[in-house]
Amino acid sequence: MSEPVTTPMVPQETPRRRSTRRRLRRFFFRHLPLSAAGAFLLLLLVIAGAYFAASTAAFENVVRKRLIAEIGNLTGGRVEIASFHWRLLHLEAEADGVVIHGTEDAGDAPYAQIATLRAQVSFPGVFSRHVVLRDLEIVQPRVHLIVYPDGSTNQPHPRRPATSRKNTINTLFNLHAGHVAVEQGVFDYDDRAAVFDYQNRYVPLDFAARNVAVETRYMPATHGAPDFYRIELGAANLDLARSLPRKKTTAVEGAVQATLDLERDRILLSGFTLKTGGPGIKNQRLVGSGLLEDFRHPRWQARIAGDLDMRLLEPVTGYPDAPEGIARVDLAADGLEAAFDIDGSVHVADGSYIGAGVTATGINLDARVHADRKQLLITQIVAHLRRVG
Repeated sequence: MSEPVTTPMVPQETPRRRSTRRRLRRFFFRHLPLSAAGAFLLLLLVIAGAYFAASTAAFENVVRKRLIAEIGNLTGGRVEIASFHWRLLHLEAEADGVVIHGTEDAGDAPYAQIATLRAQVSFPGVFSRHVVLRDLEIVQPRVHLIVYPDGSTNQPHPRRPATSRKNTINTLFNLHAGHVAVEQGVFDYDDRAAVFDYQNRYVPLDFAARNVAVETRYMPATHGAPDFYRIELGAANLDLARSLPRKKTTAVEGAVQATLDLERDRILLSGFTLKTGGPGIKNQRLVGSGLLEDFRHPRWQARIAGDLDMRLLEPVTGYPDAPEGIARVDLAADGLEAAFDIDGSVHVADGSYIGAGVTATGINLDARVHADRKQLLITQIVAHLRRVG
């Protein structure tokens, strides 16, 4: 005999409870939109207030001082920034009159100067921690490097511990700079300790490069090839000159172009071209290439070939006894860390040697060259002398 099925009792909603629920619903739909609108308006006011506060000259001056401190810690030099402005809506910033002083004397030009520095950034996503440097423009940079007689330089030393080269490369790749341009640059190399000059070891070497252009592009990984930076360098006016006590040397003018591919653990130099000339100097061309792998245990190889005017020996090395002639070189080199080998051939056409009691001109010379850590060998020498006195 089955038991009777009992149905649970459902409490009946009272009129009072029904009325309370209706009042809550009306209150919710009436005040929630007003509350949301008020909160949104307050957020807009906060954003607008922050924008106008950050756009004031006083706040830009605070940022300028912070940049001075950060650059000073990074480089170790005394830093000056004449002015700083930014446009927050466009995520752009501009700094004028950037100067980094090294250890040079008060009367010398500072270690580095930049007339104008412009940068534009973007964010990949709303909640992304990374900042993408879309565009960096450096206008009229000037670098003045001095080498003193004791071998020291005016380059400042960072106040923070230096990171490893591998970490530096990884930081650069994490930056993902889209475009970097350097315009109207000047590099001045002032060597006051020329070790190759046997007559006067401390004769200044003036090396200046004007109209320097550097363009850097980030190339993402494609078809299994790793990502890398492509750096294109060019200098239209390259001057080399050395002042020796016994005479005034002729300045050598030239131009240089190079393409550098920078990977995480590899550097490839391609398209290097050096063109030289000047008053009374026939234009010559020298090309080269190189490869550096594994920054922790560097392995490298290089090749250089072309024509070199012998007048470059004097401004570069301070060796004045071979003032003319054209050297056609074809040299290959490779190395592992400190070990290296250099092999190749050298042909000199219409060269000369003017030393103590010896004057030889119109020299044609062929030789093989080998160099390593222990020795320098010049073999298979064949020389034809036109006139000796």
